[in-house]
Amino acid sequence: MKYLLLPIGLVLCAAFLYSEETAPDDQTENVVEQDVEITSAVMSPGKEYRPNKGFDKTIAAWVEEDKVNPPPKGAILAIGSSSMRKWNKRIHSDFAPLTIVARGFGGSNMNDVFRYSDRIVFPYEPRAMIIYEGDNDTNRGISPETFIAKVNEFVALTHEKLPTCRLYFLAIKPSIKNWNKWPIAHKANELLKVVCDGNELLTYIDTIPGMLGENGEPKPDFYGQDKKHMSQKGYDWWIEKLKPILFENELQYEENQTEVEAE
Repeated sequence: MKYLLLPIGLVLCAAFLYSEETAPDDQTENVVEQDVEITSAVMSPGKEYRPNKGFDKTIAAWVEEDKVNPPPKGAILAIGSSSMRKWNKRIHSDFAPLTIVARGFGGSNMNDVFRYSDRIVFPYEPRAMIIYEGDNDTNRGISPETFIAKVNEFVALTHEKLPTCRLYFLAIKPSIKNWNKWPIAHKANELLKVVCDGNELLTYIDTIPGMLGENGEPKPDFYGQDKKHMSQKGYDWWIEKLKPILFENELQYEENQTEVEAE
């Protein structure tokens, strides 16, 4: 009997891998999430990034919109996953009078930002970027080392094209829903801080201490009903941590900075 189990197991494994690789674009995210749930506990060193065409329509829509209403060049680009997407409509007012171009697209990872940078990053010639990625990377089996390698790749490409561009990296946030994966994200944050500390054009925004309670776990009131994305209180904390740094470094480049300083 045990001689029959091996061939059957191989057939099942082959069928699973085939179904994962050939899943339609709109199903890829679900397949990946299921795979992570099964294998993350024993995954070493981690998965590699795979191209995801699921954002093509979103990116194409921005490109068309940019032709009609081109964003101002030399502004601050805010880009990242769903935590940034949910901020798209109000981030301008939260950091006024800084000029922000909002390009958050939910479900993205660091590789997606890199892949689409020729369409929704470099054409804007931003003087600075606010970047939030890492949730989807670490939750879906990307190791901290692979995540940081992609960060470094993006930084290198950015400074090849925009040598003075300043990059503000928000720490990967903890969440109630994905608390079991926090050690992976925490390690990625440690590596991200090291990268930022070694480059004067990079800044690591450490939002973590205020998001954890006295028990060392995520504060419930910082999260919405899904226990993954932030509530308004969570965003208020991000603003509190990020705004002074942005104003100190970026306000000097705004045309209307005199009015703010006079208030």
